[in-house]
Amino acid sequence: MLRIVLGIVFIMVISGLGHLALNYGRRASKNSKRGYARLKIFCLIFGIVAFIFWGWFIYITLLSHINRENLGLLPCSSVFLIACVVMVWQWISERIWYDKTSFVVRNFWMVKRKYAYKDITGICKTTDVYLIVGETSIAVSALMEGGERFIHAAQKGYAEANKGEHIPRVFRRPRKAINGNLAVSHDFVFIGALLLTLLGGFLLSLNLHPSEMTSEHFEASIENVYESEEDLVFYLQNQEEPFVIKDFWEYAKNIHLLREPDVKDTTFSVYAEYKPASRSRDAYYHVCSMGDGNGNIYVTFDLTWHQEREWRSSSSIMIGIFLIIIIISGVACAISARNPEKHKLLYWLCFSKKGRD
Repeated sequence: MLRIVLGIVFIMVISGLGHLALNYGRRASKNSKRGYARLKIFCLIFGIVAFIFWGWFIYITLLSHINRENLGLLPCSSVFLIACVVMVWQWISERIWYDKTSFVVRNFWMVKRKYAYKDITGICKTTDVYLIVGETSIAVSALMEGGERFIHAAQKGYAEANKGEHIPRVFRRPRKAINGNLAVSHDFVFIGALLLTLLGGFLLSLNLHPSEMTSEHFEASIENVYESEEDLVFYLQNQEEPFVIKDFWEYAKNIHLLREPDVKDTTFSVYAEYKPASRSRDAYYHVCSMGDGNGNIYVTFDLTWHQEREWRSSSSIMIGIFLIIIIISGVACAISARNPEKHKLLYWLCFSKKGRD
């Protein structure tokens, strides 16, 4: 897996450096007849560095110990990883070429469209600048290198084509299925997706069934056994961390056999999940299944699952309700943002602002 991640990173770095050399080697000077605008090189560097970080994070958290908690973190980490790839791809794909009379826009999907300055119908200025051509809005991000020069060229080209008039200022872009009236709706969508995957991943980690895939297998004899009011703790030969059977009085079987004098001569087969250390406890192995060579069963995966469902039922219900509230809120915001005049109360509830009359 590490070789795959490093291979992908290597390919991205070489591709980025190749595009950098080709594009910057062919850069048009400020006085040339043809110019262009694209995302700044910072976006490429940040995307690659963040991709390496999140790729390494997935590797050390997921592959070092494949347990249910790490599998639950995988969806959220993957969203960050995909966002890094998107940022790098935006640097490669999105670009604007322009001259005195027209400009060409290449979008995220590498599709090019040509527009004339005389066809511009408006300009919308928020955190970014949007040129409006009919029902199409062309974003000129603040992160674009050469963006200001392009806007200046567009204003000059529009004035020459329309007898010195300025581009009409508008305060609302054409309504789209997602954008509505939100200037940075893509940020809201990404944050919402990230939050949903984070909570969804946590909910997934709570409800994954313990299995051999998410548990490490050990075959060894027991060296020491300790009993408390709730848990049974023992050590396996050549293992530093303790093994814990939670609520063994209720969920374990044949515990009396572990008190026999010849228990140290018995080989046990144990499937356990590694729990790293935290501020409140040391690292240990949570026993999910356990048996010995004599055919005695102490803990099974089904018993562990039944036990954990009782522990986590209330947490799962609370997170599930919270997820439903987030989804309903997101839908309400999208509906009200698309038509604040019609849904004035809903718009006020979502954004604490009065809908336009």
